[in-house]
Amino acid sequence: MSRIHLSGVATSQRYTYSFCEEWHLAIDRIHDKVASEGINSFLTAVHGIVAQHDEEHKQKKRADSMLKEFEKKAASLRALVSMYSPYSVPESRKKNPVIEKRSKVEFLKVKAEEEKSKHEKAVSVTRAMTLNNFQMGFPHVFQAMVGFSSVCMQAFESVYNQAKCIGEEEQEEVKRLLP
Repeated sequence: MSRIHLSGVATSQRYTYSFCEEWHLAIDRIHDKVASEGINSFLTAVHGIVAQHDEEHKQKKRADSMLKEFEKKAASLRALVSMYSPYSVPESRKKNPVIEKRSKVEFLKVKAEEEKSKHEKAVSVTRAMTLNNFQMGFPHVFQAMVGFSSVCMQAFESVYNQAKCIGEEEQEEVKRLLP
């Protein structure tokens, strides 16, 4: 960055401008790439967890829907069985509605159990993914932030120490800028 030409400015103002310029240069020298990459990496992991959680939620809806359909058909089968006694179905070649309904209900029961199993697996995957990403991601992002904070602190201390070296009158001008 080019220096500002301050030939016609009062001495105290030159020190103030000089201090501000040094502060600006110190901030420009701070490398934030590692911290930024750490945060972005952690953010990517969180997005992955959210996507897996959404998939788990969809699987739960499918499992609940299949279970509800199974329960509805099972109730219908029970009603049908109570209407027909074993003796009321004719021996002719007509299809037995109870047997047909029972096979459909058994099929739905198997499908409902499969969907429930898929949901349980999705829950397990989500938990493992969450735990793993947090265990691996948190330390990295915090280490990156600690490093970044340390570099910032060193830069600010350097500027502060330079400001302390100037004269008393100039310090008053600089103190107005510092917290």
